[in-house]
Amino acid sequence: MITTTAAIIGAGPAGVAAAVQLKRNGVDLILLEKKAVGGLLRNAQRVENYPGFPAGISGLALASRLYKHLCAWRIPVLRRTVLALDRCRGGFLLRTSGESIRCSSLVVASGTRPRGSVDFPVDKGASRWIVREWLPLRNLRGGQAIISGAGDAAFDHALNLAGQGVEVTILDRGGRPTALGLLQERCRRSGVGYQNHAAIREVESGKGYHLAVLYSRKGRNLVIHGDRLILAWGREPELRFFPATWPVLDSGTALWPGIHFTGDVNGSQFRQAAIAAGEGVKAAMEIVRQIEES
Repeated sequence: MITTTAAIIGAGPAGVAAAVQLKRNGVDLILLEKKAVGGLLRNAQRVENYPGFPAGISGLALASRLYKHLCAWRIPVLRRTVLALDRCRGGFLLRTSGESIRCSSLVVASGTRPRGSVDFPVDKGASRWIVREWLPLRNLRGGQAIISGAGDAAFDHALNLAGQGVEVTILDRGGRPTALGLLQERCRRSGVGYQNHAAIREVESGKGYHLAVLYSRKGRNLVIHGDRLILAWGREPELRFFPATWPVLDSGTALWPGIHFTGDVNGSQFRQAAIAAGEGVKAAMEIVRQIEES
């Protein structure tokens, strides 16, 4: 059992900002992250609205800077998955993939997870070539990729892959993309293909390619071959460890005092690194104020 004043779940921009602010104020803390520092930010092709980087910066590069910031303040990252959360005397109890953690204040910066399950048949041999984000494909060079989706993430993934020399086609189940116009224009300039009203019906193992994606479009049954398929169907708050019986307001604020929701886990449509970082700092300052007033 580990006991600390504050525990932070997630080391994306919100979690890192909260950790640094708490450390500056001398608050004992533990920062938990199940994967790598940066979170979903690591998928971003380019971050252009984060203050201090007028020329923009790649998501991976910004995530690396976040890690260096933690190192500068000697804040370790505990590689753990939070499995369950409960209340205990004086605060909260986190059951993780390692030891349990007891804390009086909790910052939930756990981000999001992919929304939606696969609702079409997939050959056993084809499933290994289907992913939900770009990061697993960062070392892919050449070939062809198919992306199902029409939001910012889908078009951002497409730009990443196009920059790696991959031929990309976006299949949009709807009638028009919802991605930022700037991303759409950059994809057009990068030669990314786009088809609307394209609903995937089945994925089979291909000949000459890893995948044969069967889809319907405007009453026609078509097929497209590729080496990878990304399902970019949106995301939802990662709160599977959160007790179902605990009430949560629509704003993402728990009814129990001492819990602070920050960043993408809030479910806001404005998923931006700068907003997440600001929320992390705010949560930390609220914790410090609560400590001073107690």
